Amino acid sequence: MRRLGGIVMVVVAAMIGIVEFRALSDPAAAKDLARRFAEHDPFPRLPWDMHVIFIMGFLLFLGAGLNFIFTRKRHATSRI
Repeated sequence: MRRLGGIVMVVVAAMIGIVEFRALSDPAAAKDLARRFAEHDPFPRLPWDMHVIFIMGFLLFLGAGLNFIFTRKRHATSRI
């Protein structure tokens, strides 16, 4: 179950990364994306706030997903 959760988190991180890469590489797409988020955002944000949120979300999902995939279970070990 942890491995499946890790795979889902890595896929979500990839989707966030694709959106952020497109937003950074194409200024027109970045303005359109910022306008769409601003329509539904109750708090006013600066233009670079969305990039920070996307990059932090990407790193969070990628790190957690890789941790879930590659961390082994240690239930039967005892450390003295």
